[in-house]
Amino acid sequence: MPSESFRSHQRVLDPKIMIRGDWAFEIANVDSTFSPLGGGEARCVVTATIVAMRKQPGATWKVARVVGLVD
Repeated sequence: MPSESFRSHQRVLDPKIMIRGDWAFEIANVDSTFSPLGGGEARCVVTATIVAMRKQPGATWKVARVVGLVD
């Protein structure tokens, strides 16, 4: 489904963050709802998501990887 054909709404549920040196990991469930712009039934999906971030010079964080597993 092309991204222009629906509206999405996401909500992060109970995120946990772990920091190990220059790496940070966020583990959470993400509740996503996709509603067709032309009308029709919305679809809901829950994914278990892991986001890996690496600390950059200047102490900012940059997303390195995102992994989502459909529940």
